[in-house]
Amino acid sequence: MKEFLSFSLPGLRRNVNLNTTFAKLDIINIGKYQKTGTPILRKGEKFMQGILAELHCHTQFFTWQLFSRRRLQNFLKRAQRRGLKLLAVTEHANIKSYWRVFEALEEINWRWKGLRVLPGTEITVREDGDLLVLGSPAGLRALKNAPGCWPAGDKRPRLDRLLDAAQDLDLMIIGAHPLRPGRNLAKLPHALLRKFDALEINALELEHIHDVSKLAATLGLPLVGGSDAHVSRQVGMVVNQVPAWVKGVKDLREAVRRRQTKVVIPGRDPLPG
Repeated sequence: MKEFLSFSLPGLRRNVNLNTTFAKLDIINIGKYQKTGTPILRKGEKFMQGILAELHCHTQFFTWQLFSRRRLQNFLKRAQRRGLKLLAVTEHANIKSYWRVFEALEEINWRWKGLRVLPGTEITVREDGDLLVLGSPAGLRALKNAPGCWPAGDKRPRLDRLLDAAQDLDLMIIGAHPLRPGRNLAKLPHALLRKFDALEINALELEHIHDVSKLAATLGLPLVGGSDAHVSRQVGMVVNQVPAWVKGVKDLREAVRRRQTKVVIPGRDPLPG
């Protein structure tokens, strides 16, 4: 019997055909979609262990947008309201305000009222694929200074060069929205894709959930979730259950490698296992 996930996210309404249960995909569906300003876990829910992490978030909507501290704080407030403990801020590497956002987060030591912020970025490589890159502040600064590894004007880094640098700098690589038209990672050499740490289940493209899971299985990679938020109300649309011992990117990478994380979708009543 086929199951359907009906969901309504900001700017998105679709029915998604689920031929495989979420349990088989290490995905948790936790009840009817709540208002985006409320906690993801409702009072009294006990079935989840660990903490919640958002791994794909842009506080800047446009590449030319000027930095706004208030806008950044709105994202942090929303993440806290949603019950998140970890929030990766992954501004596009080519935006003018990238390092201004970065410095503002450094000023608060990557923490905000119990919320840990993970340093990150999204980079489009020359081969037309998007990667989320997470790491330490020093690691990201070193990546920027590595020859040919950071976008400059119209010049994009080569995937192989970026992967080599990420390995040297102990950075985490996630294939973002891997089947998005024009950014289809499946067309790239699988030998390079296997060097990724995970592929993403993207909140804006849940219709690809099975094809992404099949690609991940082919590559031997785990899945993580991301909201791809560009406005604060989108934070927490798709998140991750991670062990409570995860405090930063290094821990997160280890938990993902051990397959100790699950994608969490606030969608509808839980599907049978």
